[in-house]
Amino acid sequence: MKKNIFTSEIILIVLVIAVFGWLSARKIEVIRAEAAAAASKESITRLQDAVNVYRWEHENRCPENLDLLVPEYIEKIPSAYKTLSNSSSSVKYGPYNQTFDGSGGWVYVNDEQSEHYCEVFLNI
Repeated sequence: MKKNIFTSEIILIVLVIAVFGWLSARKIEVIRAEAAAAASKESITRLQDAVNVYRWEHENRCPENLDLLVPEYIEKIPSAYKTLSNSSSSVKYGPYNQTFDGSGGWVYVNDEQSEHYCEVFLNI
């Protein structure tokens, strides 16, 4: 009889450890997603600031592409993070409503007719 109680206790302990492990893994994924979002937010701010400085120095004209910002206004085009393990520094150009495809990287609206002209967005 005592052996059965001991076995039950072991099974209960293993189940509790498994539940805590599962909860910890879920929390780690949330933390990783938040870190990717924070990294992308910081990168988009730096990139948009570089566009704004370029625009200010060029009589309110926006750069045709983001490569014109390197290296004078920004060291390099930063990576945009979908997740911490999936990032891209590629840029898609064009009208706001036609450039998003979710492939990662950046969208830069270089269409002068767009209300989002000269703006940078995450392509997610």
